[in-house]
Amino acid sequence: MTRLPLDHVEHAVETHGSTWPVRSLGKRLIQAVRTFWRFSQFYGEYQSTPPWERHAKLAQMGNHAAQPSKPLQ
Repeated sequence: MTRLPLDHVEHAVETHGSTWPVRSLGKRLIQAVRTFWRFSQFYGEYQSTPPWERHAKLAQMGNHAAQPSKPLQ
């Protein structure tokens, strides 16, 4: 498979009548893929644990987030 030259892609990507810079679109796509990857890794681990462990883990995460952090001394 050959790679399409960047300038051809740049002219092809249009939204609401204006052309988006391809680099900006590429950064957004990469960010979306990374976010999905992190979610899928968490979700896979979450689904593989028994329900009682899931609830305990989520409760622990919730309690940890609710507690204020101690200032460094």
